[in-house]
Amino acid sequence: MDVFQKQFYVHKGFKGGTSINDVLPVLVPELSYADLAIREGGTASQSWDKITSPQTSQAERDATARDLKLYCERDTYAVYAIWRFLEKLTRA
Repeated sequence: MDVFQKQFYVHKGFKGGTSINDVLPVLVPELSYADLAIREGGTASQSWDKITSPQTSQAERDATARDLKLYCERDTYAVYAIWRFLEKLTRA
């Protein structure tokens, strides 16, 4: 995120944003969160609260945990994909 916040790499498609949700569609357009139940960090945080709440049923915990795991996998891969994009720029 520092690369984008400190404006070492700027693109008009970011529209001034620096989050993965701003950067990923521009740098790695084939990768998105659209097919996931959890699509951004705020919802992921709320999901964690839901999983750890004693008021949440076990079935709901299990489903939410699966959704959260898929989001975290995609988010981790998104960071890697962005890094790969930037790494290729440094070799050019």
